[in-house]
Amino acid sequence: YLESVELSPIDSTAKAVLLLSDAPEECRVFHVFSNHRIFMGDIVAAMRDEGIETEYAEDDAFWSAFSSAMKDPRRAESLTSLIAYQNVAQGRAALLIDAKNDYTSQALYRKNWSWPETNHDYMRKFLRGMIGLGYFSDLGKTGAGAKPA
Repeated sequence: YLESVELSPIDSTAKAVLLLSDAPEECRVFHVFSNHRIFMGDIVAAMRDEGIETEYAEDDAFWSAFSSAMKDPRRAESLTSLIAYQNVAQGRAALLIDAKNDYTSQALYRKNWSWPETNHDYMRKFLRGMIGLGYFSDLGKTGAGAKPA
């Protein structure tokens, strides 16, 4: 619940890339992603606000349900991005490298630009977009009451 994630709005990411594109060649190593983070518990709360029924789960319960879903080809198809990350280590535990974007954020601040905050309003819009794309439609009762975008 207290694990935090970063969500970079695509329009903001494009804007950041454009702003950084005129940097001198010797300074063009950037990590373009938002420097704002949001807690998973806040994401789950926003999902519930949008009518997406979900439960909090401990890691063991989550991975057990995930493993079951992977055995169902229809459900596994909607989990492709998660499956891709899981298979990177070919079944072994993988450690993610902690990415930092202090240099990139500093360069953007010098161009008088900063990332928008990832707040409840952004989460609501993001989730409505996902609902509109049918992302939660195959979850049975979950998502059936979800509000359309």
